[in-house]
Amino acid sequence: MKNFPFRAAVADLSPPCREDWYLLKWLRARKFDLDDATKMLREHIAWRKKYQVYTFLDDYKVPELFRNHCPGGFVDCAPGGQPVYISPTGNADIKGLLEAASRSDFIRHLIYILETQEELKRRISLQNGGRRVETMYVVVDMEGFSFWQLSSIEVVSTITEAVRIYEANYPEILEVAYVINAPSLFPMLWNIVKPLLSPRTISKVNIFGKDGWKDVLAARFDVERLPAHWGGRLRGPDGDGRCTHLICPGGPVPEKYRRKWCGTEGTRTCTVGAGCCWSLPVSVDHAGSELRWNFNTASGDVAFSVRFRPFRHTTDGEKKTRDLVVAKRLPSSNSEPHSGSLCCNEPGTYELVFDNSFSWLTRKKLSYSVELLPPDAQRKKPDDAAREVKD
Repeated sequence: MKNFPFRAAVADLSPPCREDWYLLKWLRARKFDLDDATKMLREHIAWRKKYQVYTFLDDYKVPELFRNHCPGGFVDCAPGGQPVYISPTGNADIKGLLEAASRSDFIRHLIYILETQEELKRRISLQNGGRRVETMYVVVDMEGFSFWQLSSIEVVSTITEAVRIYEANYPEILEVAYVINAPSLFPMLWNIVKPLLSPRTISKVNIFGKDGWKDVLAARFDVERLPAHWGGRLRGPDGDGRCTHLICPGGPVPEKYRRKWCGTEGTRTCTVGAGCCWSLPVSVDHAGSELRWNFNTASGDVAFSVRFRPFRHTTDGEKKTRDLVVAKRLPSSNSEPHSGSLCCNEPGTYELVFDNSFSWLTRKKLSYSVELLPPDAQRKKPDDAAREVKD
């Protein structure tokens, strides 16, 4: 395909994109729109270079926390040789993971998983005499999932960031995804994720409740190599049907991993009076900066929000303030802080507002820390890569 127009459009990229199968997946992801596919691939190559993703598998060491408590693992049970990733997501303590590690750590581990499947496909293709393996299967087991985890802004933000990284940088890698044991409230989670997925990806997702999925998995995969817990016959040591030697089961994150926050360097305290509201203004000079915060109260709840006020006046002469994070009452968090972050898309004053106006009798002792990362600083590592992905 020497005269392949897309090849000519990206001929200047380094490393060169020579193989037709590789170029085609970017075209498919953008419905064969040459301009859109070219833009997507160029942004992806720049992303890989900027965040050293080309050497990620060599540089990244899986932390003990994720090795022992982030559910999931690869098994070799697809007749076509595709990697199969089984994730007991229902058993994930996502809030616990984010209390023990940063969102950046979480995203780094996601990139590790995605790069691992790319390396597995490369090896399998070589073993198949060059017959290209381009896709993978995913089984997401929602058994036991607790929707209290979605009450955390940080959990929801991390999920959406992870999906954006996947969609922007790993197109057309999904053969089929099976979501099994989906609880009755699963549509709540699906409605968060679905708008971020391409129609092609959505069409490959099959959702099951408690019944009907075992026969489907048994028909799709080699049952001799599919773990018994998911409809196959494979068992691990001591007859373990979940094959936890291959698939991390997840589970609650032990207290020993959780970050000790109160009293650490950079933490400040103040008292929000009864019936009062206190705000912390942060001046942001450069668009693309990232504002991060942690806070807790010794006892009682406080409403938290973030407001923005531009430096410049609008055409009618006013500096119009707008809400970026809607006010929400948050309970006392003891030693576990409420955490969050946002990308500052324009210069101005960003106010972190702590509202105790609803409490006429009780003042609240507040501990907080705030960090402002300039654009260059927040883009040194692949863990922050999703912030470059454009809507």
